[in-house]
Amino acid sequence: HEILDSAAAAYLTTRKYDAAQQLLENSLTIRAQTSGDHSSAYAVGLMKLGDLSARRGKVDDAVAFYTKAISLGDTPETVPGLIYLSINSLATKDKIAAEGVIDRALAIAPAGKLAGRALTVKGNIAAANGLAGIAELDYLQALAQDPPDSPQAALTMETYARLLTDQNRAGEAQAMLDRAKPIRQASIDRITTHFT
Repeated sequence: HEILDSAAAAYLTTRKYDAAQQLLENSLTIRAQTSGDHSSAYAVGLMKLGDLSARRGKVDDAVAFYTKAISLGDTPETVPGLIYLSINSLATKDKIAAEGVIDRALAIAPAGKLAGRALTVKGNIAAANGLAGIAELDYLQALAQDPPDSPQAALTMETYARLLTDQNRAGEAQAMLDRAKPIRQASIDRITTHFT
């Protein structure tokens, strides 16, 4: 299945999503045959299909793949799926489910890049529940976990700035946006030079 996964990754970089999908489905079949359809290897295959579906904007497919993957157990490999499912639950106004799922992600990844993403989502949930003080703490904790100068750090800063703006703390909000802006610009510059 590794060869199929590598080929699928190559197709992803060239945006040949249908070919990548077929390869990942074949890889999943091999994973089921060699490791079983309740194995961590199978869960990884489901995560790859969920990632592809999310990238393609196929939310229902992504939710289905991620849900099946996490049903096989909470592992470091399933944390991105847990985060995606939490965001999806929040978007559909199911704040209780969103919080339960994000807490599972944080139990598996209490520190590092994924924890930063999860804490930003947790802050969004707190903000949606009207708990601005808790949201602020979550955003500050997320910033401590986000890799410095990363797009994730910029997203956390921008999200935190919205909370500060909602609290009539315009000066602090602007300072946070000013920190995020060069990070965003550097990301744009990297993408632009990659495609030119």
